[in-house]
Amino acid sequence: MLRLVLDLQLDALLMGLGAAAVQESRSHPCLVTAPVTGDAAGSAPWPRWAIEDIDLARTLAAEAVNNGAALPATLGSEPGGQEEPVVLARLAARYESMRNLLADLQARGSDLPAVGQAHLHDLMAHCQRRLLELQLVSRSATTRRSSSAHPTEHEYLPGELLG
Repeated sequence: MLRLVLDLQLDALLMGLGAAAVQESRSHPCLVTAPVTGDAAGSAPWPRWAIEDIDLARTLAAEAVNNGAALPATLGSEPGGQEEPVVLARLAARYESMRNLLADLQARGSDLPAVGQAHLHDLMAHCQRRLLELQLVSRSATTRRSSSAHPTEHEYLPGELLG
């Protein structure tokens, strides 16, 4: 039952996140740098709900792990089974892929407005900062644990095989 509640919460989180993005794009065309503001009169407080839903999903996931329930595949493969270096390697692969896709968009950016180019630059800078942080944490984690926890086979990322 707890796993079902977690699945529903993750669905609710993604729906709320999407609604918050739509609301933000309508009120602030500059998405990357737009501040999260207070609720507009009469509209749902999507940004606040998204933040609260993240906290609830994290709590539910921890309870599921504590009770031996399997996490959804996007959160982990088995309760307590993932070592930190594996998770760090998977996160790094995703951020590298995002950075490469953003670089491709930036290279084709002649038809993007100037604001779009600035957004791409900010997003790429975020990915690069996260990759540097992941490298630092990964080095620290491998000194604390055996390096045999790293995945030995290639894991395909979402969209990687689309060509």
